[in-house]
Amino acid sequence: GPVTPLAGNIGMRLLEVLDPAQVPEFWAIELSSYQTGDVAASGAHPQVGVVLNVFPEHLDWHGSHERYVEDKLRLLTHAAPAIAVLNSNDARLVGAGVAASRDAHTDVRWFGDRNGWHLREDALYRGDTWVMDTRNLPLPGRHNRGNLCAVLTAIEALGLDAVALAPH
Repeated sequence: GPVTPLAGNIGMRLLEVLDPAQVPEFWAIELSSYQTGDVAASGAHPQVGVVLNVFPEHLDWHGSHERYVEDKLRLLTHAAPAIAVLNSNDARLVGAGVAASRDAHTDVRWFGDRNGWHLREDALYRGDTWVMDTRNLPLPGRHNRGNLCAVLTAIEALGLDAVALAPH
């Protein structure tokens, strides 16, 4: 089966997993708020960019809360992904998503919204369709189960059947 190495902030360095003989069809790369500017500066335009939330961290590196928000949102404002997957429950992301859709012509997909992937208590839903109970997943904390909604939204954004891929 396919190999899924952990690389970057966990496991090996990302460049160590590159194998020219086995180029993956998709890469899922987690970036810190101070790395999103590097992607934007590189000229890369991700096919799908996911922003889970705007929650202040690394403020010592960013220098201020305002700079943190600006740096984190550079994935949307400067890297201009073809599709942005955003948390509908984060007011800053709602504003950034509207702007990205208007200014960069980014196709915005929302998670946490009752029309898309969302949680109702411990149940995972796609719109009004129940998909599974999340209580037995090895994901500690509700925020991680919310992140599952982001992942499934990104899978759909890639044109795959996320309902079929969701754990049952």
